[in-house]
Amino acid sequence: MRKSGVKGVAFNWFHNYLTDREHIPPLNGILSLFADDTNIFYIGSNEEKLNPLMEVDLNILSEWFEKNRLTINIEKITFILFNKSMKLSQINRFSIKYNKNQLQK
Repeated sequence: MRKSGVKGVAFNWFHNYLTDREHIPPLNGILSLFADDTNIFYIGSNEEKLNPLMEVDLNILSEWFEKNRLTINIEKITFILFNKSMKLSQINRFSIKYNKNQLQK
């Protein structure tokens, strides 16, 4: 994992999580490891500044996944927005793109 750029707190978290665990499902007759879910959290008070930051980070993740021969099912990517001060119309206008694809709320 360190060779893939995972280090520090993230490395320790994965190391502790994966230690003494075994789950290798068959995929097309070949045993394969897989990762199921990824979550990213952002905190901000200005959605106009937050949106581009999120899209840049998603593009960085996309490049990392591609470089490490991992795939993302675009149909399963969703996001949820929590905000106590935004009006519903503002929340409905908020959108995020991943590799030029509009994500589902």
